[in-house]
Amino acid sequence: MIGKGNNPFNIPYKDVIKELLKRVQVLPHINEISNVPKVFPKASSSKPHGDPFDLLIIAQSIYEDMPVLSTDAYFPFYLELKVIN
Repeated sequence: MIGKGNNPFNIPYKDVIKELLKRVQVLPHINEISNVPKVFPKASSSKPHGDPFDLLIIAQSIYEDMPVLSTDAYFPFYLELKVIN
């Protein structure tokens, strides 16, 4: 088990992550999640919609210029997103 003070790799974690990133292909839309605009679906709320799975779907849809088939109430608030409901 990996925990605080228990490093089974015997090298710094940041070096482990760097090595993993050399060997793993990250899909381009993953990087686009940070570009998804924050939307505030409820006028009275100061908290933006931030469901991580929704943001992943939205980022991929925008990146690949593909519509999303969904009945999710938050999706229409994303202006760049093409929603088919």
